[in-house]
Amino acid sequence: VAFAADVVHLGAAALWFGGVVVLALAIMPRDVVIRATEARVALARFSRVAVVAVAVVVASGMFQAWRQLDGVDAIGSTDYGRLLVVKVLFVGAIVTVASSARDVVRKRVLAPVAVAGAHGPGAMAVAEVDDRETGRRLRQAVALEIAFAVLALATTAVLVNADPARADDPEPFAATLQSDEVWFDVRVIDARTGLNDVHVTAREPSPTGVGRDVLEMTATLTESERDIAPIEVPLRRLAPGHYQARGVTIPFRGDWTLEVTALLTDVDEAGASVTVPIE
Repeated sequence: VAFAADVVHLGAAALWFGGVVVLALAIMPRDVVIRATEARVALARFSRVAVVAVAVVVASGMFQAWRQLDGVDAIGSTDYGRLLVVKVLFVGAIVTVASSARDVVRKRVLAPVAVAGAHGPGAMAVAEVDDRETGRRLRQAVALEIAFAVLALATTAVLVNADPARADDPEPFAATLQSDEVWFDVRVIDARTGLNDVHVTAREPSPTGVGRDVLEMTATLTESERDIAPIEVPLRRLAPGHYQARGVTIPFRGDWTLEVTALLTDVDEAGASVTVPIE
């Protein structure tokens, strides 16, 4: 669900922002009659699409914020929460400007022209002034939308690299798995739903045992209460006996069994397991 929400959020934002850029580059700079057929069609289509796209962006963004924030207190007490507030303010400004632009499109572009049935130079002059004023107001609105969108995207770039509010002050899981041939020091950071880092270090089987190199190391995570396949932990060798897996997704809370297996020789292997409580 989280992945789907990310895709929907990104897709809706790209659809809306892409449309705004097209309007800015292809229609707004031109000294054209805004009531011309192609301009009216383009503005009418984008106006409908933009309303849906912005609504989807807001709804999916609220869902993602709910996932990442550990309560209302985290909004003002964590860097993630404060950055989220800044982004929400920019999005609110975008919605306000977009609403103003939509009113211009509905009332001054799509509404019947008051002088449509008039004839003569005077009527043409009135229509031309009206069209130029409409174009000026639309250009201003589109320029403001793009400016606030750039600021929102910049804030998002910082936000996605910040630790989620629920992950502030994480408490990693640590344990030593014992077998007859080798012991494994295991750390799971943050031991919470979502992305986690897993470290496994092999050492000689004693409390003061030194590190021990192995030919290969594998690990899996399973949750016995749910009918799902084991999650492979993609361990990579960082140093002799020390392996790490970054960004392992643990989808839900519960007691997960971490099983570690080390290939000691071409024919010998050793393994052990431990229960990791995931919050």
